[in-house]
Amino acid sequence: MGGHHANQFDFIIVGGGCIAASTVYAIKKRWPDARVSWHTGVHVHTASNDFLKIIRDAYPDNTMAEWANRAMQLWASDDLLSKYFHRTAWIQAIDKKTTKTMSKGEKDTAVTAKEMMEQVGSTIEPSLAVTEELYLNPNVGYADSDVAVQAISDRAVELGVQRHRNNVTKLIIEAGKCVGVQVGDAVVRGKTTIVSTGAWTPEILEKSKIPVPPGFFQVTAVGVAVLELSESEYNSLKSMPILVTKDGEVMLSKLHQVLKMTTTDTFRIASPDDLSDEVDITPNRKVLEKMLPQFRGRELKRFCCPDLITPKQYPIIDRVDGISNLILATGGSYHSYKFLTNIGDIVVLRICGEESNDPLERTIQARCRWERSDDTTSVHPNIVPNL
Repeated sequence: MGGHHANQFDFIIVGGGCIAASTVYAIKKRWPDARVSWHTGVHVHTASNDFLKIIRDAYPDNTMAEWANRAMQLWASDDLLSKYFHRTAWIQAIDKKTTKTMSKGEKDTAVTAKEMMEQVGSTIEPSLAVTEELYLNPNVGYADSDVAVQAISDRAVELGVQRHRNNVTKLIIEAGKCVGVQVGDAVVRGKTTIVSTGAWTPEILEKSKIPVPPGFFQVTAVGVAVLELSESEYNSLKSMPILVTKDGEVMLSKLHQVLKMTTTDTFRIASPDDLSDEVDITPNRKVLEKMLPQFRGRELKRFCCPDLITPKQYPIIDRVDGISNLILATGGSYHSYKFLTNIGDIVVLRICGEESNDPLERTIQARCRWERSDDTTSVHPNIVPNL
């Protein structure tokens, strides 16, 4: 990209999460000489700062499942990221009396409670209802999410990206054009600005006086519980698959030697800056004690994970009407992390104003625009975050 102005970047990326990291990396692969200023923010409570994320292609919608499968293949093969991906399988408790499940694949196989105990290394049978059955999906895994984002970030710096750990306070709009960002008292100018600020997106758009469709964004958070394991407990569980119920999951982090419990019990918040870790983790405890009753009553640590819910649970990757040189690439309702490996390619297509030659990518591009067709299946129609 030629003709650089000394004080102007080709791209400014705002946000330090998975979409921002994937975008920065994709930009440098597409335009190696591009001058990129990346403002990651200094927030501690972010979705991508979480330390463990499920990587799966088990989705009820075939388009989402295929896109997630491509991402998973890259997780398994990428020279940079494969070391952070662990294909553990998952065992899902499916209640025949409810549709609120993850997604049971055609190749999932039934397992007994005793077989689950053998695979997990647990000592007490799970507390299943009479109507619940266990199914194994061997294709699922998890990523060491925070260190994977950090690896992408460090590689981007090696490729010449200027990374700044500071907060952008607002976007600079002049005559209907985004010309840069404000950082403290300084203004950083760029030809194209990409905003990937997750739960902070509505706030930065409001400060910048940029309107968005009413109700398009919902700022939410969810409580996460963590159980620290003794050495002997970890050794017993170190090969365990992810355990899934209709209400949440239990996952083992080998890197941290802990169990992490997440649920679908999200709640709205005004701003992620107001978050406290004093969140009710009773639902998380119920998930843990259902699948691993041996840990009943144990002390759990807790923290909050914010994210941005967007319609149909797809992220927004689109330009903003009436403002040139500005792209939003954010949201995704707790589903975006697994696409760290390939979502940046979709953002680059939007930067270029191109439609992909690949039919699947074209469909994903369409689903990530402002306009959301009523015919589009939600990412998880049976598990919409509770609000």
